[in-house]
Amino acid sequence: MPEKDTAKRSAQRAIDAKLYDRAIGNPVVKVFEQTISRKLGDVPVLAINGGTGALIMALRTLGVGSGDEVIVPAYCSFPTISSILSVGATPVFVDIRLDDYAIDPARIEKKITARTKAIMVVHLFGQPALGIGKILKIAKKKSLLVIENAAQAFEARIEVDGKQRLVGTLGDIGCFTFFLTIPNKNGRGVSVMVFQNKEKLYITAKKLRVARANSIPRETETTTILERLKFFDQWSRQRSKLARYYTKQLSGISGIILPESHSETENSWYRYAIRTKKREALLEHLSQVMFGGYHSHPTAYYAALQQGGRASGDFPISEKVASEIILLPLFYPHTREDSVRITHSIKVFFQT
Repeated sequence: MPEKDTAKRSAQRAIDAKLYDRAIGNPVVKVFEQTISRKLGDVPVLAINGGTGALIMALRTLGVGSGDEVIVPAYCSFPTISSILSVGATPVFVDIRLDDYAIDPARIEKKITARTKAIMVVHLFGQPALGIGKILKIAKKKSLLVIENAAQAFEARIEVDGKQRLVGTLGDIGCFTFFLTIPNKNGRGVSVMVFQNKEKLYITAKKLRVARANSIPRETETTTILERLKFFDQWSRQRSKLARYYTKQLSGISGIILPESHSETENSWYRYAIRTKKREALLEHLSQVMFGGYHSHPTAYYAALQQGGRASGDFPISEKVASEIILLPLFYPHTREDSVRITHSIKVFFQT
């Protein structure tokens, strides 16, 4: 066979391989999607590249765009807001509740307008949003779509209509980002969309991913996450154990509010959220024993609100939480010894 023909066929095979990857995803990505699907009850799953890529793709899949409004909790991370702005829609903020730090369903209906297209529910710190059942009913009544941002709540559960359900599988589309729940500095680009048995939405999202080839996660990152998924249950048990330890050690300390326990939910414990009016002083004190990054970002939603000209005081619960919350680590490689040092330091602070 002439050398020229051999080179031609080799080039064609390379092109075919790229087209295959664009059409159905890299084989490793397919295995990853199947693995996540099994963990979430065999729901349709589509892997997406980028930390906020799944949220943006979810909005586009649901047809949310310019001129539309999306209702979101006033207290949430900025990527939640930026995903809405990225598709040309407008975030409409609703205050949260203190028991779960999630959007307050009792405040939603008065924010619905003719331009409202969707509600985005954010499950923070591993705690399912307690009002998700009511929100689903509001959405059905008002013909709205529901997106779940469950980046911090993989495998967290909540009872809805008498059945225990996994968060992220309740709305029209659920989104997870795996560098948050599976520690891996190289896995920041792996996220997924989960569809509530809605084949049409799944097909639409898949077509959108094909049209945007860079929306498919890279093989190296996906392989790493797949390997680390083998330890997920072990890490989950460790986080739950450390959460119980924090509760036991910190209970009864005046000046600290601990996470609430709810019989209808199973917390996946992404972080252990405490609140105190002495937040800044305690954070400074804890800096001696707790490495950085374990605190809330109170300016995250303020920046978005200021863009819309919203006045301070519109969201008193969100502002209260932002000024008081501290997130204690539960993440691997955080150990029991680290928790002992942290709890001891907190006790010393409140005794002085």
